[in-house]
Amino acid sequence: MYIGEILIYAPIALIILVIVSIREVKQYERGVKFTLGKFTGLVQPGWRIIIPVFQKMTKVDIRVKAVDVPDQEAISEDNISVTINAVIYYKVSDASKAVLEVENFYYAISQLAQTTMRNAVGEVTLDMLLKKREENIRGHVK
Repeated sequence: MYIGEILIYAPIALIILVIVSIREVKQYERGVKFTLGKFTGLVQPGWRIIIPVFQKMTKVDIRVKAVDVPDQEAISEDNISVTINAVIYYKVSDASKAVLEVENFYYAISQLAQTTMRNAVGEVTLDMLLKKREENIRGHVK
């Protein structure tokens, strides 16, 4: 009687395990797969099997993202206080490095953009900053 029950329930349990293990990676994503906590590879788009408990997958969106940088107070080279704002565009080129080498790469990119913006403003005079602003506006608006 026990062997009969095993023969009936084993295939059902196997089917349920396979269904629970399937993960979908969309065309604009890459999956970073870990097996027992160790990086084991990059997962390409499609349906993939990730064994529960033993494996984990983190998805990374590789599309171009736009991030609004909040208003920043900066001091120009001629010691004039200015308020600047910006929008940054970025694209993750290596999903495995984004997950493995940076704790929160979305936050890190935003902080890097703010710091770079303040440093760039600190290296030019207010006159040059305003001149470049007008050139950039005319160059990008058509």
